Amino acid sequence: MPTTSTPDPKRTNVVAVRLSDAEHAAWIEAANGSGRQQLGRWARERIADVIDAKPTRTHDADALHEFARLRRELTAIGSNLNQLTRQVNAAAAAGHFGKVMPSDTRVWKSLITTRRLLGQIRDKLNEVSS
Repeated sequence: MPTTSTPDPKRTNVVAVRLSDAEHAAWIEAANGSGRQQLGRWARERIADVIDAKPTRTHDADALHEFARLRRELTAIGSNLNQLTRQVNAAAAAGHFGKVMPSDTRVWKSLITTRRLLGQIRDKLNEVSS
């Protein structure tokens, strides 16, 4: 099917659209703003743009698939952090605190930072996917 943006020597089909006064004024302003004096031509070109842009929907599906993958990965990382935290807490409760605790405070700072960043990433993914 040829798009409506290609020249067609004879247009025989009419499409009627009813607009309120405010809508009509907005359409005329938009048409004039894009350099078009003919409202019909401007509307036809805008609709052709939408028809020609149809492949962008696959990009939306790809983005949602990527968000789902990132969410699964984030869940796995969070689960690993929770398991490590439970093991350390259990060892501390049993009196074996020194045997399982890293002596380097940089490790703890990294874990705390990672957990905070994972929470922020999760929140952003929730915003985008909802």
